[in-house]
Amino acid sequence: MRSSEFGTPGSTRGDRNDPTPALRAQADRRTRVGLAERIGRAIDAEIITAGMAPGSFLGREADLMARFGVSRPTLRTAIRQLEAANRVLTRPGVRGGLYVKDVSATAVMALAWHVVMLGQPLRVFFALHMPFFSRAAVLAAQRASAGDRARIAEIRDRMIAEPDRLQFFQVSRTKLRSAIFAACGNPALALVGSAFTQAYGKILRGELHLGETEQAKTARVKRAEVLAVSALLAGGAEATAQSCRAAARVEIAVTEETVRAGMVPERSVPTTLFASVRDGQQPDKLAEHVARAVRREIDRRQASPGVAIGSIPEIAARFGVSQDICREAMALLAGHGVVVLQRGRGGGVHTGRPTIAHFAHVLRRDLVEATGEAHIAELQAVLQEIRTGLLAEAAIAHEARPTVEFLDELLALFAAYAPWPG
Repeated sequence: MRSSEFGTPGSTRGDRNDPTPALRAQADRRTRVGLAERIGRAIDAEIITAGMAPGSFLGREADLMARFGVSRPTLRTAIRQLEAANRVLTRPGVRGGLYVKDVSATAVMALAWHVVMLGQPLRVFFALHMPFFSRAAVLAAQRASAGDRARIAEIRDRMIAEPDRLQFFQVSRTKLRSAIFAACGNPALALVGSAFTQAYGKILRGELHLGETEQAKTARVKRAEVLAVSALLAGGAEATAQSCRAAARVEIAVTEETVRAGMVPERSVPTTLFASVRDGQQPDKLAEHVARAVRREIDRRQASPGVAIGSIPEIAARFGVSQDICREAMALLAGHGVVVLQRGRGGGVHTGRPTIAHFAHVLRRDLVEATGEAHIAELQAVLQEIRTGLLAEAAIAHEARPTVEFLDELLALFAAYAPWPG
């Protein structure tokens, strides 16, 4: 890009003999802001068209000033705009300069937590996640590069060699599914898949406690997962779809066995609620557990918005945690619209309505706009297919209402897709 396209440093200073310096300064600011917006769009377009990965170096301040032919204040205005849009980050020091930021990280984490905060039973979450993963695996079987296949095979082989323990399997499977989503050839689908995978890990860690004697269950699920991945690596779309469905059936069966054994607190809050938190050394984990437990209570009571749940001291006493932990849990729920915190007389915690609107701006900016329209269209088709399947599955259709509403909101958000103007 030539410097003449943007001007040269100091070129907007105006006439030194101008008798109205205040007006001149105002014009300078308008010119600088206009130039900054153009530079921001140019840098953002370069990141997208060049497919620059997070962490890619864009240049030092002095280099960028010379490249665009602008002053330091103008360039810094452009950088501040890009930082506010979550596109770049600035690092100081010897290796300092402007770097590409992971534009999807914030949106993926927000979406993952929203899925967790829906408070759905595991079987409903499986009906959302398993078909989504199966569709991504089929696409990966058709589209994965040689490098993608090598990476997936390496993780699979490492998983096979590990002991049949849930703690090992969860880590390996998260890596494996992330690699498969990344190889599906659709960045929009991969980003939502990453959110579902993160939610999967959080839900299982919080809900499913398999002990030393449960190695056989973990081995069953692992074998089914390995068969699905092996079919993917062989490149057969239909075989991949069939093996993914079989893996889903195995995991659902194992989970149902665990539920019947009383090891998954779906319908109540048992004394084992905090079983995975050792010695009270992880207050953030305690807050997550309390948040999930409160969400389950709301769902079990089918409480409409505005119903009082209790005060912070009352809820803290009910779950046997400190008020600080309880406040952290309520803040987590409030961030997704599950509860509303009210102060003063008659205040306390009241039920809300979980909605993507609480972070839709993050999704639109960081997730939707980071991908192309064709990718969004394919993602919409997958989500619509899963929504139809949820409604058709009589056993969970009623329970799945919050998930269907979530999918409706997500589909509406993608339907309003509009790239950053350029």
